[in-house]
Amino acid sequence: GAKGTESSTRRMSQTISHSARPRIESSPPSTHATRSNGNDKAAHSVSAEPQSPPPTQQQQQPQRRITTEALEEAIARQGESIFLQEDKDGHVTNKLVMSIFDLGGQSSFYVFHPFFMNEHSVFPCVFNMVDLLDAKRQGDALLFLEQWWFMIHHYAFNAPILLVGTHADQVRTRQEHERVQTVLLAKLHNYPHVLKAVQRNKGANLCFYPVDNTKSSADPGIQALRAAIAATSAEMQIMKVQVPLSWIALYDKLKSEQKARPMLDLDELAAIAGAYGMSKEDVVVCCQFWHKIGFALHYDAIGGMDQIVVVDIQWAVDLMTRVIRNFTLHVHEQDDSLLASHTAEWEALTREGWLHQVLLDELWRDVSAEVREAFMALMVRFSLLMPVKSARDVKGNPLLLCPHVLPFTLEHGHEISAWSLSNSAAKGTGYHAVVGGGTAQVAAARSGTVYLATSMRSLVSSGFGSDPSVTVQVLQQKAFVPEGLLARLMGALLSLHAGQIRGKPELSRTHCRVALGDNVVELKLVPEIGSIRFSTDAHRAEYLFKKVLDALQQTMQEVLSDTHVVALVPYSSTHLLRLDSVVEADKEQVSLFIGSTKVHVSQLRELYGSLLPPTGTLSRYDVFISYRQAVNSQFALAMHERLSQNQLAVFL
Repeated sequence: GAKGTESSTRRMSQTISHSARPRIESSPPSTHATRSNGNDKAAHSVSAEPQSPPPTQQQQQPQRRITTEALEEAIARQGESIFLQEDKDGHVTNKLVMSIFDLGGQSSFYVFHPFFMNEHSVFPCVFNMVDLLDAKRQGDALLFLEQWWFMIHHYAFNAPILLVGTHADQVRTRQEHERVQTVLLAKLHNYPHVLKAVQRNKGANLCFYPVDNTKSSADPGIQALRAAIAATSAEMQIMKVQVPLSWIALYDKLKSEQKARPMLDLDELAAIAGAYGMSKEDVVVCCQFWHKIGFALHYDAIGGMDQIVVVDIQWAVDLMTRVIRNFTLHVHEQDDSLLASHTAEWEALTREGWLHQVLLDELWRDVSAEVREAFMALMVRFSLLMPVKSARDVKGNPLLLCPHVLPFTLEHGHEISAWSLSNSAAKGTGYHAVVGGGTAQVAAARSGTVYLATSMRSLVSSGFGSDPSVTVQVLQQKAFVPEGLLARLMGALLSLHAGQIRGKPELSRTHCRVALGDNVVELKLVPEIGSIRFSTDAHRAEYLFKKVLDALQQTMQEVLSDTHVVALVPYSSTHLLRLDSVVEADKEQVSLFIGSTKVHVSQLRELYGSLLPPTGTLSRYDVFISYRQAVNSQFALAMHERLSQNQLAVFL
């Protein structure tokens, strides 16, 4: 609803976050919208105060009344949106200043959002009411909302959310608005922590804010939304934090010069901060605080980035999107020259997601080698770039995988909108397409198949639990694959097992095939049940699956630590079994029960034998290990495990 966003196109799912600016000691509290994330626009803090060292308390002048005309002129001149609160005498008591920067609406940019999301934010989460009421488009509309809810829950736990429904010029009536609310609440009840964070529209007695963008700021819905953003921001705990006035004065000076100096190293910053009475130790603590609330970027745990402070976050976004973007929609001025001078390298990046170092140096040629190294480390840390040990160009130089630049599918000519989510692109290849008729025998046709269902950790106890079986219905309600997770998993798998890769992997954002040793591993997104499907033709699938599971757990530990994964094997069209329950039943030689239906242990081995450790006597062995228990047992057991992981039949 901000003046600066009136020209924004309507998008089905657009999230803008506003972080409240902390209170300054010895001055009235002021609210500044900062940190942002959205598939389209993002908000970052600016200061309305003069860009000079602050006056003393005695020198400060009382705030004067700002007229509507003066305010509108200021907005038009500065491109800022200012939310004002007035006391009973009409004096301005608080203000929220917001500026907008562009993160891009394509799903390939979603990987940048974790840089800008934190709990000190307010998230207006925008959807299209027309789509939500359309039976054919409702599924995709809810997928977009789920994507945002999942990310907000993970990166900004408990941050307030305001649901915003556009196209109120077409969805006008109270009855239609209540239908929208029914659809939203039905999905939100599967996300109790998100539901708790949703701020109600008390004026309309709805869980969302219907807005008519055609009326811009004259729309009552937009006016109510603006007031709600300001009120919600004012109540946040970060508004009660007191910080040294020198921190704010230093920040204002840096912001006033950000076009000339979008980033500084710590020594430069310390020299400037000395004028405000700050030591280098003070600067380090100040930068950590700025990073926490979204005023700047400063990653003190990443080599290279620990010596850099980025004041102009848009500059950092623009730098990284030279590498990760939709190259058809977002054309940069150097693209044509790079295509001409580095044709093979350009095609490798834009068509297959492989980045050559020589091309990266050209894309970032206007920044120093030290800054290039720092940002490459940052992008590797967040899995935006992934080194793969075995990937080399013809000259032997290492390649980097850009998983989020990959095509959506392996099928060429499959046209998919750049604004689509991977979950939308993968629809139509769901669980039932594999299980078919729904019997255990049909499911067992792919005995080397495992579904890796992901969910918010907080939902596990309310859905997955410890029962040996999970219903398809529960998975449809509770499980959800975050955007980019499959791409990160592929990168981790290629990196961890680079030495065993044969041939050229087939990669996309929804599907991949990789030859590990003598066997093919296939990973495919199955949004119908919120899962990634693992399958292989290996006779001993358990060890290949363990490699995939290790890669997935490493990926989630690094970037999605609040995400839970459960491994499931297909049993019928309505039920899947937990793989750990199947392994335990086979080990203890007991049956499993699905409700009152008994699944005998012999049937489990018949269905899922390739995923289970071998038992009994085999007809042939590759290795025989004999050892003295008191002396060599640990060594022998470790050797047994390592050889078995390499597809060898070992007698111990």
